[in-house]
Amino acid sequence: MAFIAAGVLVGLLFARFTAADYVHASLTLQEGGETKPLYISHGEGKRTMALSVKNMQDAPEVRISVDGGSIKSSQPPPIAFPFRQWLSIKDDIFGGLKRGMKIPLSIVLDGKREAYELLFVRVADNSVIQRVPIVRGESHAHH
Repeated sequence: MAFIAAGVLVGLLFARFTAADYVHASLTLQEGGETKPLYISHGEGKRTMALSVKNMQDAPEVRISVDGGSIKSSQPPPIAFPFRQWLSIKDDIFGGLKRGMKIPLSIVLDGKREAYELLFVRVADNSVIQRVPIVRGESHAHH
């Protein structure tokens, strides 16, 4: 906890980091499911979104992309997966996915647009599983 607090303090003092630059959310990846937008704050500059995506698909590989931003993930992930099943990540394709698994994502948005679209595509047949709009707004929708 102390390291997190120290990191935020350094960000506030030296990197001009503000709480509006960071959003945490969780969503459920499910084809045909109701899609609610994710909201980011108004203003200029980059935004970072930390997402926990619960995979309710049977697709073993999913391509994740966002126009005007980049997708990041950490290996090993910060949350423990059962039986030490790790994801394989190559470019924007996440492999080794199982139904019910949580995917830790970090998205960095360039801050130059009013709206973005987070896109999840099944690699096997190149079909769109879900589109999640990311828009500027005041409140954050629940998924």
